[in-house]
Amino acid sequence: MTPRCIVCSNSTIYLLHKDSYDHYQCLDCSHVFIHPMPSDADLITLYSPKTGYQKSKSKKQHVSQPVHKMYGSIIEYATSSSVNSVVDIGCSTGDFLVMAKKAGLDVCGVEPNSTTADAARARDLVVHTGYLSEVSLEDKKFDMVFLGDVIEHVRDPQKLIDEAVAVMNDGGYIAICTPNADCFWSRVTLLVAKVFGVPWSVATPPYHISIFTPSSLDRLLQSHNMTLQKRWYNHLPNLRYEIGSTGVWKQFKTQKSIRSLFHVVVTAVTYPILFMLNKLLAVTGRKNMGMVSIYKSNQTT
Repeated sequence: MTPRCIVCSNSTIYLLHKDSYDHYQCLDCSHVFIHPMPSDADLITLYSPKTGYQKSKSKKQHVSQPVHKMYGSIIEYATSSSVNSVVDIGCSTGDFLVMAKKAGLDVCGVEPNSTTADAARARDLVVHTGYLSEVSLEDKKFDMVFLGDVIEHVRDPQKLIDEAVAVMNDGGYIAICTPNADCFWSRVTLLVAKVFGVPWSVATPPYHISIFTPSSLDRLLQSHNMTLQKRWYNHLPNLRYEIGSTGVWKQFKTQKSIRSLFHVVVTAVTYPILFMLNKLLAVTGRKNMGMVSIYKSNQTT
């Protein structure tokens, strides 16, 4: 049975299959998601220290230049909007919190992976280990909730936004960073997947359960009485990462078939060309992969 959209509950169509997961796309808001989804227990294991998730990241104390710039832009918006406190949900090792703290904001983090949470606390940050629904913030409310590359990982984005609103002051903000399915790179690599059978690099299940579009993200936040204030697209795709995400080389080493070799060749030829074309188009201000959206609550007391 074809599932309903997990954002707007409208009809969907089958999109593609990758890494044992079927992907569907909403006919209305264009949201992409996997179905059936991993269980809550599967996800807890997936993001636990037992799997080594983000183990290498816990040893780093810096972020890439595009991400650093993105964090700076969000913090600049926050400080210019009278935001005094921010909670980072899924804060990892605390890179965003370190920058926000230096800007004079009162900061707090929530991180389910104990390894990265410990690394964040070692940087003199207040970080609670666990999921937002599990931890106690002692009834503290925040002016801004930051969801940086988090919302695409959860089974129920409606529930996540409910939880975010619950820890936010009236008139507060939610800042969301997430990949964008409605951009040139996503669409053209999907076309390569459809025509040549190359696995779609933008889909990375089971880690990314959802791939949002501007339309689906706006629909989700509007249903929680939030209004879009600002949106920008902060960076290009990482070519090396995207090629790796296709899995074609791993597939060829395993199968050693003509078909798998064909996929390697197609990816090696098309992806660099499409990447350069995407880079040129980005100069014109077109939508890109790294979508950053800031919403303001309409709730007042």
